[in-house]
Amino acid sequence: MPIDEAMSTMSETDRWYARRLPDDFVARCGDAYQRMLGIVTENWWAYDKTALIELVESLAPIVRELTTADEITEKHRNRCEVIVAGWMARQ
Repeated sequence: MPIDEAMSTMSETDRWYARRLPDDFVARCGDAYQRMLGIVTENWWAYDKTALIELVESLAPIVRELTTADEITEKHRNRCEVIVAGWMARQ
């Protein structure tokens, strides 16, 4: 499914969660992988663990950026939204 189509089929709730991922990530303490796994599991709990781990791994480049970024940008939020939309379309 093309990304534009995937983005248009996302629910507003999923879009909101996806765009909040960077904010939720920097608000938590601990290991980066565990923080992101916790957020993804809380937001998309209905998916199986393998799918959730796939999403966390897809978000890894953004997570690495966030650990050194001075601020969260619209680019971070947009990238998270695109990644989540693509991931949801493959489920």
